[in-house]
Amino acid sequence: MSKIALSILPLIVLEIQAAAQVKNLCTLVTIQDASAFFGGTPEEIMDSPQLCAYGLKGQTVKLIVVNYTVSANAKKLFEMNRQGMEAAKGSPKDESGLGATAFSASTKSTIEIFLLKGNATVQITASTDEPAPIAATLLVKLRDVAKKAAGRM
Repeated sequence: MSKIALSILPLIVLEIQAAAQVKNLCTLVTIQDASAFFGGTPEEIMDSPQLCAYGLKGQTVKLIVVNYTVSANAKKLFEMNRQGMEAAKGSPKDESGLGATAFSASTKSTIEIFLLKGNATVQITASTDEPAPIAATLLVKLRDVAKKAAGRM
C-alpha cells in the first residue's frame, strides 16, 4: 500500500473500532468488477473485514478496497481523507456521476477514489509497487469500479 494509505490507517482503525462494517468488502467490489478493471481474471489476494484486494498474475497493479466506517462521523472522516490527500500533494478532485459524494486523488504509485454515501465511506485504490508511475488511464476504469461499489453501499 502507499505511504499515504498507511498514514491514514490509524484513522481507519479508530473509526472501524467505533462502528460496524457495511458488509464484506469483496461484495462491494466483486471479482467480476475486478475482471473488468484488469481486462482478465484476477486473483483475490485478500478478503477480510477491513480490506479486499485483487491482482492479475504477472502484473504489479493491485485493486484494493478499504472500508472506513458506517457511522455518524462518516462525513468528517471523508473530509479528513481529502485534507490528508491535499497535504500529501495528492491533488484531490471532485468526482461526479458515481452515485455518491466522491473525490479522486493520485500519487506516483496510486490512484484513489473516496466515496461517501449516507453514513458510509469507502476507499478504492489502484496501486503499484513499481518505480514507474501508475498509468493515469486507470482512473477511467477505477471510476467504473467505484460507480458499481456506490450502488452496493
